[in-house]
Amino acid sequence: MSIQVECPRCHNWYGIKKGGGEVCTKCDEKIPKFDRVYRLRQRVRQPDGTVVQHSKRLGRIYKKEAERLAFEAKAAVRHGSTLDAIIDGPHKQTWKGLADTYLRKLDAENRNSMYQQDSRRYLRRMGEFWGQDTPATKITRESIYEFRNFLLSGKASGAKCVPSKAYCDRHLAAGKAAWEYAAPDIPNPFKRVKLFNQPNSVTRFLASEQRVRLVQAAKSVSEDLFAILVVALSTGLRKNNILQLRRDQVDFERGLITVIQKGNKRHEISIGPSLLNVLRSIPDNGTPWFWVGKGGTPYHIDWRKPWKKAKLLAGIPDEFRFHDLRHDAGTSILRETGNIKMAKELLGHSDIRTTERYAHVQGEQVRAAVEAIDPLKGLDIGL
Repeated sequence: MSIQVECPRCHNWYGIKKGGGEVCTKCDEKIPKFDRVYRLRQRVRQPDGTVVQHSKRLGRIYKKEAERLAFEAKAAVRHGSTLDAIIDGPHKQTWKGLADTYLRKLDAENRNSMYQQDSRRYLRRMGEFWGQDTPATKITRESIYEFRNFLLSGKASGAKCVPSKAYCDRHLAAGKAAWEYAAPDIPNPFKRVKLFNQPNSVTRFLASEQRVRLVQAAKSVSEDLFAILVVALSTGLRKNNILQLRRDQVDFERGLITVIQKGNKRHEISIGPSLLNVLRSIPDNGTPWFWVGKGGTPYHIDWRKPWKKAKLLAGIPDEFRFHDLRHDAGTSILRETGNIKMAKELLGHSDIRTTERYAHVQGEQVRAAVEAIDPLKGLDIGL
């Protein structure tokens, strides 16, 4: 009976060493010391002298747990049992184990601290609902719908008000991501739950007069919101990149903002003099960030009420989201330049197919084209 570990890149299996630090001989990928996928392998000699190998995948578990299962399996095999009869493999995964495995991954990847904090809170809240020690196989599509209804009731721990549907969706998205990573061998019930806000193929953007009204309204509501909107409309950065923007990320001499986007990708954006002047005018608050809340940490929910008030004053529909400002920036640069590659660089897309959603033809362009091909244009025929 032996314990093997899986290469995270090519998925070959290797025997574990005492000190860890194995390197895959096939792809030269260093196998991490923690957060591993284990399996047990058993060699059985048949009566005819041939050797048959049996293996059982254990999934992402602790090394000590893999060693314990190997010890129990070795003892049971001596009495005639088989691996399948002894170990349920990943099906012994509990919700707490699943969540902890995913959170360790986020920490190892140095993901955004706010993202880690939110993920931890979402997963803990789900665990409190159906039990931290509940086996993953006991969590079903129906129990996820029950949790969502419970969340919408406003009775969840730490809830100060009835949450929005988008807030519920973020819980389920965290659960789906955790399940995909920590329990890939078990069918993911989160995939069978329909979110309130399905991925929207409609790209919302502002008309020129709406953009002016929104900026003016933001100026009257809050200086912080005004500066945040100018950054959003000028750069197309994502909300978290803006709210957690640090002074050391802005090169005032070269006119550049450098951020780390999704997937830990470094992204540089050139900025104009207007935005530079706005950022220079923001008083130093004694922290690395441009905007901080009452606790001296980056904005988290502080922007929401001013944002909603500014939309109301500007006559912008309530369904217009902050993220739609990114869509507006992409649409604007494409409309002004006609260069989809430039829009791709501004938004930091890795695939130009993502940028193509902004390559829609504007309504005024359609009207201009229709007028240009009007067969009666310039003719006086008494109509």
